[in-house]
Amino acid sequence: MVESRVRLGRVDQLKVEVAYRPGTTIVSLLVDALGGRPQGVLPHVRRTVRAGLPRDAAQLLSPLFVPGVSPIPDWLSMDAADSDQEIREALARMRDLSADTVLAGIDFTFGGRIPDRWEPALRDPRRYAGAFADALDAVRTTCAPALRRTRAVYEREAERVGIASVTGQIGVVLSQLNALWRLDGDDLVYNGGRIGDHVLGDRRFLLVPLLSGTNASIFSLDTQDSVSLGYPARGLALAWNVPEPPAESRDALSHVAGRVRARILRYLAHRPTVSETAAHLNCAPATVTYHCHQLEDAGLLVRERRGRSVRMTLTPRGEALVELLTQ
Repeated sequence: MVESRVRLGRVDQLKVEVAYRPGTTIVSLLVDALGGRPQGVLPHVRRTVRAGLPRDAAQLLSPLFVPGVSPIPDWLSMDAADSDQEIREALARMRDLSADTVLAGIDFTFGGRIPDRWEPALRDPRRYAGAFADALDAVRTTCAPALRRTRAVYEREAERVGIASVTGQIGVVLSQLNALWRLDGDDLVYNGGRIGDHVLGDRRFLLVPLLSGTNASIFSLDTQDSVSLGYPARGLALAWNVPEPPAESRDALSHVAGRVRARILRYLAHRPTVSETAAHLNCAPATVTYHCHQLEDAGLLVRERRGRSVRMTLTPRGEALVELLTQ
């Protein structure tokens, strides 16, 4: 097995930051939709993303990707885009890239040994950069409702990683990023293909929660000031607000938890109050209160006071149950 390592130094002294970068999630969704390394995107989400892509851009870009390792040029990464406005600005800059910049990025990405499938991009680099920008913009538009919900998921991840850092458990977090990364002593080992060995040194170490799929992995290891690793955020299925299947007999969560409780569990991605949940389900608050008490007793939800209101959210066990029975 081909392995590559990121040498972190002493994990027990590692300073970890959690970065909110919806632009990276958009790139992950596009890589998956174009046939690159599968990101574990939910099937109905993948179909929606593909259907929303401009036909010309999809036909032009799909041949560039294969299911294995899918390196992308740095001008395509959108690492610094952490708001919709910044994503728009990054796409505008992408459309205005010079041919020399596009070519330099491709050459650096592949270490001067550019795969045959990328050869057409070398002949018309600005056309390809524009096609990528158009495709990413289409993904941004198609997935806008889910991306607006990423802030709540990011906040939960930031809290989880922060607690792990101060309690000396950051190694546990790093050992559970996804199937492609594992912690070996003080090194993160990547087993998804050869990407070279890297040393963190005095650079910042950033974890980027991705909301694209359960096997999402977008990373940047070569920048001067930081190393960033994108990984599947917890509560992934909830972030997409997966609708209940029209045929209840095929809905595993409803079979296990009951129809009303399944709808409550899925709606908890919004951190609602009881009254908000009752309005969403179009049923009496007393009914919602009863079911929420049962879910709380089962360890699937917790209540949190936020100012003058009490909001509900899933526990890690609840997130795992919903994700398992939704896919």
